[in-house]
Amino acid sequence: MLKMALDRCAIGISSRAGRRHVLMLDMDGLRLPQVENIAFRLMAKHKLSHMHILGTRDGHHVVCFDTMTWNKAKGIMCTSGEDKMHHSFLRGHAVLRISGKYGSGRMMREPPAHIHTMVTPGNKPKGFSLAHQGIYAKLFGVPELPTSATIKYDGALDLVRYQTGD
Repeated sequence: MLKMALDRCAIGISSRAGRRHVLMLDMDGLRLPQVENIAFRLMAKHKLSHMHILGTRDGHHVVCFDTMTWNKAKGIMCTSGEDKMHHSFLRGHAVLRISGKYGSGRMMREPPAHIHTMVTPGNKPKGFSLAHQGIYAKLFGVPELPTSATIKYDGALDLVRYQTGD
């Protein structure tokens, strides 16, 4: 049993951007139109500048590189109604998978794939993580958007190796 647990691993990226966080949502089991509707609603309600939607075998990941306090990010995760990130509240940051899932020495699931980006031109963030945007652009082809944010984070990011459920 321990060997099986140690075998099932993935690499994820933390929501931390210095003292602030980017928004990360894990929406398993939802079809794309449902995810787009939730993303659009959250963008309008919380004045977010954009949302990137990535597809996974089980559903979708949604990320926004506007930076915010951890409390605001948790609040948005809770109000989305569909996010599966509640386990991250105890850690003090969210983690989304950026690698494939591995087990028994082989890839069990492919990495997420970029589907599209939703932009709200009128919403101007105070902070923005250029570092997260750069990683997602390099790994998934997410477009690098210009930002008018006054605070830009371009520092180190935390990568996390963790055990997966399957």
